[in-house]
Amino acid sequence: PVVPVKYSHLGEFSDGLAYAAKKNIFGKPKYGYVDLGGTEVIPLKYDSATTFRNGLAVVGKKDLYGCINTSGEFILPLEYDLVMAVCDLIVVKQGTRSGFFVNPYFGEENTVAPREGAANDFLNAFDLPVIIVTLAMIAVFVVVMVKGRKKKTT
Repeated sequence: PVVPVKYSHLGEFSDGLAYAAKKNIFGKPKYGYVDLGGTEVIPLKYDSATTFRNGLAVVGKKDLYGCINTSGEFILPLEYDLVMAVCDLIVVKQGTRSGFFVNPYFGEENTVAPREGAANDFLNAFDLPVIIVTLAMIAVFVVVMVKGRKKKTT
């Protein structure tokens, strides 16, 4: 399948979809998602979009971010200042509140709902401490998941 050359941006395909964008009359791209045949399955209405990973993609509009599934339904509403999808975690920041969620497609409930406090300290900017803490969170999550799977198989 070939996607027609009518988009100003086209991302990689994942979960059967790729983000695509066309520039509006002001020269600003509007993002949505196309399938392998080039059919727009999620309308081009977002200011930013990421590649789908594990059934979710981060989209943004007017400096607010959320997560959608491959049907375009919001899993996390467009109300966060920052959303980072990292492996099976979704890290969010909303004002002075921050926290993380486990991807709902893995059958888990919210792990740490956004709250006031220490988690905000590492989400104030994209800098080295953010990367270090995010990687540490991922490492802990992976260790817990691996240990849990080993216990189930023995």
